[in-house]
Amino acid sequence: MTLTVLIFLTVTLSVGAVALVVRDYWTADEEQLRRRLSEEFAKENPGAPAGSALFKNLERATDMTARVDAMSRRERLSTRWRDLLEQAQLPFALAHVAFLSAGLAAVAVAALTWWRGPLLGIAGGFVAGIVPWWLVQVRARARRDKYLRQLPTVFDLMSRVVRAGQSVQQAFQAVADSCDQPVAGEFARSQNQLNLGLSPEVAYQELARRSGILEMRLFVLAMLIQRQLGGNLAEVLDRLANMIRTRLRIQSQVKTHTAEGRLQGWTLVVLPFVLFGVLMVLNRPYAETLFQHPRLLVASFVSMTIGILWIRRIVNFEY
Repeated sequence: MTLTVLIFLTVTLSVGAVALVVRDYWTADEEQLRRRLSEEFAKENPGAPAGSALFKNLERATDMTARVDAMSRRERLSTRWRDLLEQAQLPFALAHVAFLSAGLAAVAVAALTWWRGPLLGIAGGFVAGIVPWWLVQVRARARRDKYLRQLPTVFDLMSRVVRAGQSVQQAFQAVADSCDQPVAGEFARSQNQLNLGLSPEVAYQELARRSGILEMRLFVLAMLIQRQLGGNLAEVLDRLANMIRTRLRIQSQVKTHTAEGRLQGWTLVVLPFVLFGVLMVLNRPYAETLFQHPRLLVASFVSMTIGILWIRRIVNFEY
């Protein structure tokens, strides 16, 4: 009975995820426009503040405050994941990833429960459910790293264009025409926003938000200060380029010095699976006795996860 329910949930979630992906793949632009409009109207018509005197009942006001705080936390989390999807350049909505995660988790739980029991099924479902979110983060991080490596060249180019007497918009257009993706596409999008009448402050802030990079926020801050107070923008761009080059050089040195620790960590992670594969080839009945102890497998999985996170915490830090 349990297996039948799991199979039904798996098929239902899979069909729903495929339907949403197919639908929103053709309407991605409309969905993004609808979301942006709803955000803008929400800014223009905010709700009553949590501490408003309109609430006659203080207990009700406290309850409403707690609800507003919970909703804001959920909105921040969903906004963060939407930004990650946008940075990863994936034509999917947040609901697609959620459906895909639930579908993979249901498939893993059903298959592993039918094969070896509920404990292994729960552990496998947990891993399968995390995989889509992890892939989104990996793709977004790879794009951000490529974006960051291009910034020194971008700022040098903009500095030369500004020194030649051209405007900031012409410097943006030079970056869009001369550089590679993803920088060229982002600056071209910002340039199109400026041409369509969007205020420079909003266009620059959107550029920084889409990038997800601290250096772009510093660049936008310098641009806004220069627009309001004036100053030597070319010199600021040169300093930003030198700062990013220095930071990338330090990052490369840190990766070199921590390479041994990271290699040891991956060795400890991969070695049990390699040894298990060797035992399956040399003495299969002896190796299969491990599946008769699902609690031991779950405990090993939890211990390896803690070890991976611990080693990652040691060898990774902000530069």
